Amino acid sequence: MRPKDQPLWVKKAPETLRYLVVDELHTFDGAQGADLGMLIRRLKARLSVPKNHLICAGTSATLGSDNQMEDLARFASDIFDTRFDRHSIIGETRQAYDDFLDLVDFSLLLNPAFNAEKLNPSLYPTLIDYLDAQTSLFFGDDHGMDISTDTGRQELGTRLKQSPDLHTVLQYLKKHGLCPLQQLSSCLQKRLPISLNNYATEVTISLLSLLAHARGSNYKQEPFLTLRIQLWARELRRIIGRLGDDSTRAPVNLQFSDDLKPKEGEVFLPLIQCNECHSTAWLTRTDDNSSHIDQGPEKNLQRLFLFG
Repeated sequence: MRPKDQPLWVKKAPETLRYLVVDELHTFDGAQGADLGMLIRRLKARLSVPKNHLICAGTSATLGSDNQMEDLARFASDIFDTRFDRHSIIGETRQAYDDFLDLVDFSLLLNPAFNAEKLNPSLYPTLIDYLDAQTSLFFGDDHGMDISTDTGRQELGTRLKQSPDLHTVLQYLKKHGLCPLQQLSSCLQKRLPISLNNYATEVTISLLSLLAHARGSNYKQEPFLTLRIQLWARELRRIIGRLGDDSTRAPVNLQFSDDLKPKEGEVFLPLIQCNECHSTAWLTRTDDNSSHIDQGPEKNLQRLFLFG
C-alpha cells in the first residue's frame, strides 16, 4: 500500500514471505486484535502463502503466568491464523543472584600499575584491543586469556563471576535498582587505586564493556548477562548545524532545515541534545561497509546513529 515499500514485493512469490513477527502481542486484544487478525489473513491470501509455510512469532514481556499458557496459545492462534499450543510459548528462567555468581576471589584487585590513559576507548585501533587492555585492569597483565576467541570469552565470564568488582556492582544494583551511570560508578570508588581515583566512571564503563563481551559456559555464544545502557536524547526539532572542521574553529552555523540552501562542500546534519549532560551532537545514519554520510534530515530521524 505504501509506494516506497513496493520494490520489496516486485519479485514476490507464494514462498517469499517466511517470517511474521508481531511485537507487544498482548496489546492486540478486542477490536485491535480482530483488525490485526484480519490484516494477517488478507496478507496471506494476497501472497498465496502455502499452508503452514509462514513462521509466526509474537513477543511480549507481559504475556501472563504459567497457568495461562493454554489461553495464550489460543489467543496467538486466533491472531496469526496458525496453530499454537502451550509448547509454542517460550518464557524465561531467571537465575538467582547468589546462584549466578561464584565465590569472590579477593586476590583480584584492580591493577595499581594500570595507566589511566588506557581507559579511553578512542586510543585503540580495534574494539578487541580496548577490551584486552581492560582485562589487564581487572585481572592483571598476565591474565592469559585470548578474549578474541569463543573459549577466551567464556573464560572471561567465568573469571568475572569471581571478581569482587562485579559482586560490588551487582549488590549495588540489587539494592538501588536502575540508576544513572555516575551513581553506579560511586560504588567502585573505594576499590580504586590512587592512580585511578578520579576515573570511577571510566572504570565502570570498562567493567560493563567486559560484561557485554563475556559469554556463558553452557554453550557456544551463550549470553553472559543481559546488559542495557540507555542514552536519552532529544531532537532540536528541524534545527540543523554545519559539520565543521575543529582545526578551523569555525562557528557551527545553525539553520532551520526548511531554509537550508547548502553550498558546495558543506555538510549539514540534524542536532540532538543529551537529556542528562545537555551535550549537543550531530545526527546521521551510515550503512555497513560505507563511509557515506546521509545529510537528509528526514531519513536521519527515521533510524538514528549518533556521533559527536
